[in-house]
Amino acid sequence: MNMNENESFTVFLNSKRPIMCGGLSFEELNELKIFWAVNITGGKRDIIAVNLTHDNNQIIIPPKRGKGSFSLPGQIRVLCILRNSPDGEYLHSHTKIINITEYNTNVESIFVYDVQQSNISVPIGSNEEIPCDSSLRSSASTPPSSLSSSLELCSQHRGRQLKRPLGYQCYYWRGKIINNSSNIENILSLDLSNDRVIIKPPKCSPFYTMKGYATIECTLINQLHEIKMKFIKTVRITDPILIGTLNGINESNITVLLNTSKTYQCGFLPINYMKSGIYNGQWNAKLLDGGTPNLVSITKCHNQLEITPPSGLSTYSTIGQVLIECSFTLNHSESNQTIFSFVKSFSVITHDKAGTLNGYDSSNIIVSIDSSDKFQCGLLYGIDAWLKGYWKANIINGLKNIVSLNVINGQVLIEPPHGSKYYNAYGEVTIECIFINQDNDNKMFSFIKNLTIENYGIEFFPKNQIIYIGDKDEITCAIVTKQGSIIYEEGSLHVQLLSGDDSLIEIDNTDIHPVIKPRKKVPSVYDKSGEFRIQCIFTNYKGYTLRKQLRVQISDKFMCIYE
Repeated sequence: MNMNENESFTVFLNSKRPIMCGGLSFEELNELKIFWAVNITGGKRDIIAVNLTHDNNQIIIPPKRGKGSFSLPGQIRVLCILRNSPDGEYLHSHTKIINITEYNTNVESIFVYDVQQSNISVPIGSNEEIPCDSSLRSSASTPPSSLSSSLELCSQHRGRQLKRPLGYQCYYWRGKIINNSSNIENILSLDLSNDRVIIKPPKCSPFYTMKGYATIECTLINQLHEIKMKFIKTVRITDPILIGTLNGINESNITVLLNTSKTYQCGFLPINYMKSGIYNGQWNAKLLDGGTPNLVSITKCHNQLEITPPSGLSTYSTIGQVLIECSFTLNHSESNQTIFSFVKSFSVITHDKAGTLNGYDSSNIIVSIDSSDKFQCGLLYGIDAWLKGYWKANIINGLKNIVSLNVINGQVLIEPPHGSKYYNAYGEVTIECIFINQDNDNKMFSFIKNLTIENYGIEFFPKNQIIYIGDKDEITCAIVTKQGSIIYEEGSLHVQLLSGDDSLIEIDNTDIHPVIKPRKKVPSVYDKSGEFRIQCIFTNYKGYTLRKQLRVQISDKFMCIYE
């Protein structure tokens, strides 16, 4: 029985099973290098052992020393503490209350079922089967087999003439629903065959398809019709935890190599949400503004939506990145209800390695005085994450004390100078980033970039503004000095949408100062809630870039702007 956070437990008398602090496996604990400790903070101390023992980096709370089972009723309160070593730094703690109580029966039980009355949640779309005979669960492809080997079901020998020893007993389970939400026949079913009680999806359906709950009374009876155990458990069918995927395997962004041709599809994880027929609908997808032109195509054939190479081409032929928004709409919905959407990046990369400090392009960098922005040695499109190696860096020219280089877990961060949270001096440095092979410590490649600290930065206008739905206020960005004056540096400004709902806004980059305005034309107002994130980019005459982002949240009452 794992003591996870926000849980308390009832342990039955005569249970022999110890209680564990924490729910992580030994392998997970070893990988994370964390350890559990425990303090008894209240209750009847004679219920459990005081000398707590480590077992695979977990804390085991056994019955009282010399006792084979929890033999005394009562309550105990323990504090579970998570540390980075057995006696190391405190990381986390939580208090748990353990109630040790009798069964609701006058018959002594010889079986140990500590957590039978635990409530269980199962998401819509699951095909999970839950037997009364154990708190363990089984899938449809794995029949329940968690009964104790000492517990023999009567059905195993029914109809057979066998000699049985004196005192032989066999058992069978009985179950009934004692409380439930409406339409229970559409929520779940009870399989009472073969002397077992198994909670299953509704009849004629391989999956749970509707939210609701049922409280089931489970009773274990022997062949003499004596009740040996009785308990209840509540099973709740809940909303699924939907995860978006383009590759059908995981929720990662997509990176493909130049001149390859693999196609991708919008979808759910786990994939049985679509196979189950729970969601009868269709996927739609669109490219968000600001991505690389002609990188991919979105096509629909026989009601199947695919992300493919550009129209007219058999392979991905351009290096770059786009953001793809997938949305799922229910069929036969009067309002074309979109129940789920997600955004993933799709990158086309080459084996050629272009260095970057800002993660967006290979330009040199401008940073504003008094800024706290951080930069990092890397390769465009995250190619270095695919390679076995680590970064080093040197300042090879310029004012070395205006920035600091910090190495953390094989990554090099360019940050404000040591002892300061902000860049506090003007000047320029030249930085060489070097990628080292992890296997032999030889240099694999390197690049050189310049970073300049200037007396100006980017600001969005207006500031700290509330824009109500129905208003038509416009947002713009400009180059501003440290003193707050707008200046016109030699170069160009433009805005791009990084993520979010592009149906809310229109971006106009034709003027000196870009303008973000409502998409709706008649009248030109913000007409619905949503969220988007934009980036204003200044490129000077040398090709150096300065960037600033803005996240905008529009609600039905007002729009808050966060930088």
